[in-house]
Amino acid sequence: MLESLWLQVDIVRALAFREQSERIRKSEFGAVGLLVEPLIFVGLWLLLRIALRARGSDLMNPVLQFGSGFVLFYLFSSIALRAINGVSRAQRFADLRRVRPLDVLMAGALVESQIYSTCLVLVIVGVALAQWHITLADPGAAVAFFLLLVITALGVGISALVIGHRVPLVKLVVKLVVRRLLFWTSGLFFSIAIIPEYLRPYLLWNPLLHGIELFRHALVPSYPIPGISLPYLLAWALGSVGFSMLVYGNNEQLLVSDEVGE
Repeated sequence: MLESLWLQVDIVRALAFREQSERIRKSEFGAVGLLVEPLIFVGLWLLLRIALRARGSDLMNPVLQFGSGFVLFYLFSSIALRAINGVSRAQRFADLRRVRPLDVLMAGALVESQIYSTCLVLVIVGVALAQWHITLADPGAAVAFFLLLVITALGVGISALVIGHRVPLVKLVVKLVVRRLLFWTSGLFFSIAIIPEYLRPYLLWNPLLHGIELFRHALVPSYPIPGISLPYLLAWALGSVGFSMLVYGNNEQLLVSDEVGE
């Protein structure tokens, strides 16, 4: 059993390395080019926030608060939307029977995690150099929250992919939720502490908000997170990935047959 598990890990790592190499080869700036787009997004929205003088910037360094929020949001949306869009025949190496759609999806999530974790490190190091002070109180917790968001994104994406094969409307609805609703309710532009208490329940359903606020709290323990719950985020992570594996296991042949027919 352990040999089979390690073989699966090696397959995912090999697929991730292949995809990362292809991205670097296609980028005009090489490996650095993979970081340009997310960092540009962070920079532009940070300038917009400063221009609007958004509230809550005194709770922690605005670059750290805003940068971490945007990087984690794009990490989540990139992994989830990638999974929802499925796997092409070319990605699967049709001539290699050992490679399954799940392997390619996991490899894609691994590549996205590497890209956006590097962006987070650059933001944190940049702020530390500017302040001459390292703002990372609990690195272990920060890594754990990062991984929980990756797991949740992958679980949501795979579930929507499989169910969307049966009911195409589901895939469309989830895409709209990830792209639109989560963008405005995930705490990118605000801290949950500045939201009136009677309005918080309308935002706290969003697991991404919990992950982002917990990550910020791991950076700066004084950052207030009223209503934010680690058990809620953990339940979403375990529940989504558990459900996704259940529906995937019962529908893998459906996904394979659809992709081979492309």
